[in-house]
Amino acid sequence: MNQTKQTQANKKAQVTVFIILGLILLILVGVAWYYFSDQTQVEDKQSENYQIKHQVEVYVQECLEQILIPGLYLFGHQGGRFYDDAEFKQPAMFEKNLLTQERVLPYYVIEGQKTMPPLVEMQEQLAHYIEKNLPLCTDWGEFTAQGIVIQEKEPRAQAFIKKDEVTIAVNYPVQIITEEGEQLLGALSKTIPLRLGTILEIAEKMSNLIAVEPEKSHLSDFMNLNKAYDVIISIIAYDEESTAYSIYDEKTKLNNKAPFIFWFAVKNTISERQSRSNTAPRIKNLKDFTLKKGVKFEYELEAFDKEGDAVLFVSDNPEIPINPDGIFSFTPQIKGRKAVVIRASDTRGLSTQERAIFYVE
Repeated sequence: MNQTKQTQANKKAQVTVFIILGLILLILVGVAWYYFSDQTQVEDKQSENYQIKHQVEVYVQECLEQILIPGLYLFGHQGGRFYDDAEFKQPAMFEKNLLTQERVLPYYVIEGQKTMPPLVEMQEQLAHYIEKNLPLCTDWGEFTAQGIVIQEKEPRAQAFIKKDEVTIAVNYPVQIITEEGEQLLGALSKTIPLRLGTILEIAEKMSNLIAVEPEKSHLSDFMNLNKAYDVIISIIAYDEESTAYSIYDEKTKLNNKAPFIFWFAVKNTISERQSRSNTAPRIKNLKDFTLKKGVKFEYELEAFDKEGDAVLFVSDNPEIPINPDGIFSFTPQIKGRKAVVIRASDTRGLSTQERAIFYVE
């Protein structure tokens, strides 16, 4: 009898132990579920925050590229400079720059003295352009509509001009505030494949040549630079004192747009006696031409200058290019009628121009 009671007591004890173990296991499962569920929510929130920050980064990166590409074209058209409206009120503006109807060009040589700005100054100009225009590009309306608060401070940029590329590094303090917390936009950068460093090297060599011998045309020297760097150098005598130079780089087309062109000017005062005795050159053999699409066209213009000055040629139609020495050498790719005005200028500022029609069959 006692043994039976003992056996029943043992069974009850075992049941109690199993119940306790079951409760403990249930509690552990509950704690684990809560922990992992909470961890998953935290990870989901972190993932959502990361996505929001990534969207802001992509948006700012697109803005950076939108202002950088046209900015680089403008940079080239203005000889490595950007101008503020206040500068045009200063007398020095007209002394240091050539103002034309199309553009403003800094003088790289004035009266035989080299005035080409150093590379570090051009990099500062480009960086300042980014700092000024990047906040004008960003419109945070798309983000604020989602309940995201954006707080921004002025960006700080650095520009690095290398031989075959331009890199812009930007520190743009953009605070991204959501219900889950705050995030700060990191540093951004953009590299553009542009031979700007190479083109500035060409401009440097041209300026050195002109500064040493201001009265010389340097046609043969510039032709050598064309071959060495695979560019086209053009010379336009603007008036009796100023000459504009361009470096045309067909190898560089930003976003498949127009080739990159870099301009600058040179100022060289000519004496009154020289000016009075000078006459404009005359083009001798320009006529209308019929060309074949895909077939190379070559022809050399001749000009007569009474004073024996060197004569430089320039075309107003990029589809009908001419070398400064008067040689046409190109392959037409588009059929149609092409009107072109050819200007022949001497090295003392006088010029004449004639019109011709090119028919491409």
